[in-house]
Amino acid sequence: MKIPDVLGYLIEDAVDALVAAGFKPVILESYGKKVIEAGTARVIRQRAISNEEIELIISLF
Repeated sequence: MKIPDVLGYLIEDAVDALVAAGFKPVILESYGKKVIEAGTARVIRQRAISNEEIELIISLF
């Protein structure tokens, strides 16, 4: 099964795409030096952690 490339996607869109393709997203948040609490969550990294689970690292912009 091919993993969709969701790098740069809004988190909601990334989760929808992965679930539609049959994967379970696992979301982790990354904090930079300048945290924008009211920003938009986007995927900055993704990797397969099992055959069914895809880890998404998100950050707020």
